[in-house]
Amino acid sequence: MKQPGFRLRSGCLICLIFLVFLSSPVISGDVQALAGTETCVSAATWGTDQLNPAIWDDRIIWAHYYPSLEDPEIYYTDLIFYNTSSGKIMRIPTILPYQDMPDIWEDRIVWQTYEDDNFEIHLYNLSTGKEQRITNDQVNQVTPQIWGDWIVWQEGIEGESECSVHWYDINSGSVTKLGDISSSSARSPAIWGDRVVWEDARNASMGNFEIYLFNITSGNETQITTDPYAQMAPAIWEDRIVWMDNRDVSSQIYLYDLLSGEETRITEGDYYRESPVISGDIVAYINDTVVTCIDITTMTESPVSSDATRSPKYNPAIWGDRVIWSDMRNGDFDVFLYTFGTSMPPLVADYTSNVTQGKAPITVQFTDTTEGQNDGCSWDFGDGVSSTEKNPVHTYDSAGSYTVVLTVYNPFQRAAVRKDNFISAGSDPVPQFTQNRTCGPAPLAVAFEDTSSGLPFEWHWDFGDKETSDEQNPVHVFTHAGVYDVNLTVANIFGYESVPKQSLITVVEGTYHTCVLPSAGIELSLNGTDTLLALNTSQAGTCEFITENGTPVITCVPPGDSGMASIRFLGDTGNEFSYCEDGVLTGTVRNIVVTSGDLHPANFSQKAGSGCFFNFTLNMIEYEPGRSIRVAEWEGSTPDDLSLFDDIKTMYNYGTIEDIAYTVRFEAEPPEPAETATLIFGVNSEWVRTFGWGDKGTLMINSLPEGARVYIDGNYAGFSPVNATGLAPGLHNVMLMKRGYYDYNLSMEVKDERDSIHVIRIGDDGNGQVLDTRYLGHDDERDLDLFMAESPSGLSTFGLASLSKSGNFFQMLYLSISTAVSGGGGSGGGGGGGGDVAGPAATSTTIATVTGTPLQTPVPTQTTAEADVDEAPGTVTQTAASTGQAEETTLLSGGDQGETVTGALTQGTSTLVLLKNLSVVFGVVLVTLVFYMRWNKREH
Repeated sequence: MKQPGFRLRSGCLICLIFLVFLSSPVISGDVQALAGTETCVSAATWGTDQLNPAIWDDRIIWAHYYPSLEDPEIYYTDLIFYNTSSGKIMRIPTILPYQDMPDIWEDRIVWQTYEDDNFEIHLYNLSTGKEQRITNDQVNQVTPQIWGDWIVWQEGIEGESECSVHWYDINSGSVTKLGDISSSSARSPAIWGDRVVWEDARNASMGNFEIYLFNITSGNETQITTDPYAQMAPAIWEDRIVWMDNRDVSSQIYLYDLLSGEETRITEGDYYRESPVISGDIVAYINDTVVTCIDITTMTESPVSSDATRSPKYNPAIWGDRVIWSDMRNGDFDVFLYTFGTSMPPLVADYTSNVTQGKAPITVQFTDTTEGQNDGCSWDFGDGVSSTEKNPVHTYDSAGSYTVVLTVYNPFQRAAVRKDNFISAGSDPVPQFTQNRTCGPAPLAVAFEDTSSGLPFEWHWDFGDKETSDEQNPVHVFTHAGVYDVNLTVANIFGYESVPKQSLITVVEGTYHTCVLPSAGIELSLNGTDTLLALNTSQAGTCEFITENGTPVITCVPPGDSGMASIRFLGDTGNEFSYCEDGVLTGTVRNIVVTSGDLHPANFSQKAGSGCFFNFTLNMIEYEPGRSIRVAEWEGSTPDDLSLFDDIKTMYNYGTIEDIAYTVRFEAEPPEPAETATLIFGVNSEWVRTFGWGDKGTLMINSLPEGARVYIDGNYAGFSPVNATGLAPGLHNVMLMKRGYYDYNLSMEVKDERDSIHVIRIGDDGNGQVLDTRYLGHDDERDLDLFMAESPSGLSTFGLASLSKSGNFFQMLYLSISTAVSGGGGSGGGGGGGGDVAGPAATSTTIATVTGTPLQTPVPTQTTAEADVDEAPGTVTQTAASTGQAEETTLLSGGDQGETVTGALTQGTSTLVLLKNLSVVFGVVLVTLVFYMRWNKREH
């Protein structure tokens, strides 16, 4: 059948798998098993997923998902074609690495592929072997369906603002949008003959969908349903349309007969029926986790999937007496086929061989021992050679271990058997192993797993610390810090081989702490959704009761060596705790906050601070008295953690990790994902000054032209370029003065090294965050800087790091030449008034940041004798210049570092500045045009 129902991408499978396991399959109505044969047609595809099948007569097509060898998180897809009559199976030789949602009609296959940043529709002809791109635009085209010379598809995907249905004529190449041209919610098309059905919300309230029909021959459109609830996933065969309908308590399947105009509900029950497809008198659909068919002439409902594992099943398709679907009963998704009316005995593939090992070259006689009707077979000998003989003889020329796969079939069934490392061809074993971790603090327990091939029967491990083991899969504890080589030697009947792994295990010197949540005198119980507290103050330690903003709070300092400094019980706002007999406080608790004592590492160097410490605070939704929290910390970081820290800081747009002071890892029993945590880290202040990314109290300032007087916070700093040191972190007022130029005022920032200190969190899944971290202050007694970080995701692994951002090292300022030769008032001479004119934007690089509009900084006083000599450092006096020739004479005779500035030169230089500014504007316009052209190209 052409309509596959809801076809799901692999990224959506996890949530759906969870949902289907919540309930067991139930079949409603008159239930009896239809006679037929079920088989897995995608046999021999272990470790990959087969999804979204389609069928036409004896031809089946589906999408084969497989992981990238370079990155297992990235998946590619192929299209697999299978002919049930001939047993022929092949990969469709498509030109792109992603194909999905295929459909088939005779020799034609259509599918969606990812191309040019969106999904496009492609067509392939099995007879000619030619592939054709059908769509070519910047809009997603998905879920194509084909019948004869016509293709329909959906334009737009879930989450986009507009979706529509399009019809394509293969012969003419014309494309037609179906339905109301203004509709933006048409989707899920299906086709039979010249009839197209789809779901459309154009006239529905609250986003509910109705079913529509379009006749390609007549050009007429008909609205099939008008119910206010959602009707979705339509399918059509001849004069009958089926869909899933939400008007009842649970989704049911409905049928509409175009000839009679009658609408019929054909299923019932409490479980959802979805993804209906139809062929002739048979409707197939998913009933919870069961593929079910119903004969609409007798209204007999029958399960066709025999799986008892309640595994997910998706996307049924039907043609004649055959139903196919995707099924996860074997761990990965496979394509299953059910044929009505033909009952076959089970087909169980198996084989034997006369030998399984020997010196290469070794000749092996394979014997097919398959049970059931075996009409043909295919052998994969594991060395790149295959055979279709029933009992082949094969010679292995090269030494090695080989996995042999036998696949068998008949027109109704397909089966396969794989025997890993079945043949050992005259070779020494090939040693290999894996380990669950490669680094951590001592004592570090590492589990090693032998993955050697060649059927080894002896193992010898050398862990590099003078310890060995002859177990196949040992667990070894590295008790001392160091970097260790690990070597595995394995032996079989042909000999022995070794595999050394250099510097495999890194063990750091760690300090461990165990903190225990206080339990003495604390009793917690549930009353509905409320948590009730009974606190015996005589046992719980030193306790005090206060009210904070109307919220009652009990704070206790627990006794003993639990590692906890305090525990706070927060009650209901406005409701006080009650005293009972024997000093017991009772009440409803809404939150519990525990804070550890200061945890000190035992073996840190002076770099991080031998007296440094950290502590943590947990905001707990659920409190379990006596729960242990194990903490380990070590100086610096392990190689694995450093790699993850580096990945995480890149995701948060930081440049480099300057250094990791120390790492803290928490192991909570059991983990509580609802907890939030606050952590405080103390670190040697010298480490902050050394590795912190800041300006080190320095501003580097230059101007164009050079030789401008530079004033910082009103103090003369010299002629540009200037390297000013010893500045406090924060904003500083900077003014540049040069004869013949406007004064330039701005605010520049000296960055504080402490602002670059951040806590990076690594979660259990390897992902993480750069946490919101702030400087708390300095501990003078221990010479430590204190930092606090908030962790919304609770406790895990944390690194105290110095992070840099891509920054500038030099500030270049363009000075604007004054054109007010006469009558300029405060604009002439050595300064004054220029602050009202904004100079060109700062360029080049800087470690200081220009912020906002240049500040109007008061000009330092200047004596008349110094006014004409830029080289003389000191203060200057700003005076109101005389009008007329006197001002002009002062300006022209002053010069600048020995230069004579004339009126013509001043005017000419101003013209050059104007031309330079115009060229900058032209450059901006040009860049804007370039971007517009790019945007325009993407739009069209």
